[in-house]
Amino acid sequence: MLRKSFVLFLSSLMVLSVYAPSVKGASVSGSKVVDIAKKYAGTPYDYGGTTTSGFDCSGFTQYVFEEAGVDLPRNSSQQNGVGEYVAKSDLQAGDLVFFSKTPGSDNISHVGIYTSNDNYISATVSKGVNEVSINDPYYWGPRYVGAKRVLDDKSQASNNNSSVGEYHDVTSDHWATHHIERLSQEGIINGDENQNFNPEDDVTRAEAAKMVSEALGLKTSSSNAFHDSSSHWANEYINAAADEGIIVGDGNGAFRPNESIQRDEIAAILTRAFNLSSDGSKATFNDVSKDHWAFEKIEALSDNSIATGTGNNKFEPRENATRAEFTAFLDRAL
Repeated sequence: MLRKSFVLFLSSLMVLSVYAPSVKGASVSGSKVVDIAKKYAGTPYDYGGTTTSGFDCSGFTQYVFEEAGVDLPRNSSQQNGVGEYVAKSDLQAGDLVFFSKTPGSDNISHVGIYTSNDNYISATVSKGVNEVSINDPYYWGPRYVGAKRVLDDKSQASNNNSSVGEYHDVTSDHWATHHIERLSQEGIINGDENQNFNPEDDVTRAEAAKMVSEALGLKTSSSNAFHDSSSHWANEYINAAADEGIIVGDGNGAFRPNESIQRDEIAAILTRAFNLSSDGSKATFNDVSKDHWAFEKIEALSDNSIATGTGNNKFEPRENATRAEFTAFLDRAL
């Protein structure tokens, strides 16, 4: 009897070892998993599919995590058996989220990857790989069952801050996290002495000049292009961008480096920096008329999928841009 119990115990350990996720090499951040998942948006649904020619739901999650270096079991119910339970209110990028076929049921029939802002990405029969809200009242909301975290605490911690810079005020569910993380890794942006990025602060004209100069790898210059920037901390970056014709002053020889930069001014800077253009045949935003000085530049951002507006078909050209917004614009341009 004792021998039989011991054999059963060993068998249970073997089952657990088969379905325990393993991480290959370095820790993986949730934002990396989300970035990989979004690459496959639009991939068609294929029952039993586990490749980029077609996925079913668990085939998709398994493939994405495998690319990130994490092994998951094959089907959704098995994937629900690994990792640590996560409350819906504590979801982070890269968590697995599970749904049932019938509202109110606990029977797992669907799995996806949490992205941010109550959204998740999965392979669906109707639309293939796409991103929707976990709270969709018409379908997914009533079918939500729960979530599991398969990335270790160190991985998730690196996702709550940036992988480089570890910004305490940029969490995984901030809309610009991925843009901030990428440009931080490239050394194009950085935070303050307290390891904060201050994403909602206005971006200054000097900061914008520095970011663009760093992004393009411009050679710093001591030409003193503007009389009010010669002793400014960003003078060499301002000069570099001015020498390339990317930034211009106010017509009186001043750059006003510490002033906030407006969204239409950003459009002008980025179109010059990246040689963007638009045919100007139609107005994308209802608050930017064709006689606006930056109309074609704003249209160029829209045509090149760099700016999508602020909602209600508005661009708000005279509004100040935040550091997060400018980072997103620059990242998309790159």
